[in-house]
Amino acid sequence: MSHSNWGGSFYCNSQLKHKLPNGQWQVFVIGTNRQAYTKWGTGSGTSAWKSLGGTCTQPGNGSIDMAWANGWNFTITCKGTDGRAWYKERFNGGSTGGAPGTWSNSRLNKY
Repeated sequence: MSHSNWGGSFYCNSQLKHKLPNGQWQVFVIGTNRQAYTKWGTGSGTSAWKSLGGTCTQPGNGSIDMAWANGWNFTITCKGTDGRAWYKERFNGGSTGGAPGTWSNSRLNKY
C-alpha cells in the first residue's frame, strides 16, 4: 500500500496515526521489509521516513499500535518474530529517560 499524503510503501492495515501536542500528525507503519517506520508533519511539510528498526510479524489488522501516550512521551508496539509484543518509547527529556525526540531500544512489552 502507498499512502498519497505520506509516500512510501507499507503493509495495508499496518499504520497508526497519532496527533501530536502541536497539532501535527505522526504516522507509524510496517514497511515491506517488516521494520517499523515513522514520519511526522512539520510546519513546512513532512519529515523523511525514519526507521525504528526491529522486525514486526503479522502485518495488518492493527499490528502496530500505541500502548500509551502522554504528550510528547508515548510508546508504539508490534509483534516480533518471537511472537511476543515489543515496544519502543519516544522520550521527552526530564524524567522520561532520554533526550527529547529520541527513542528507546526495543523492549518486551510491559503494558
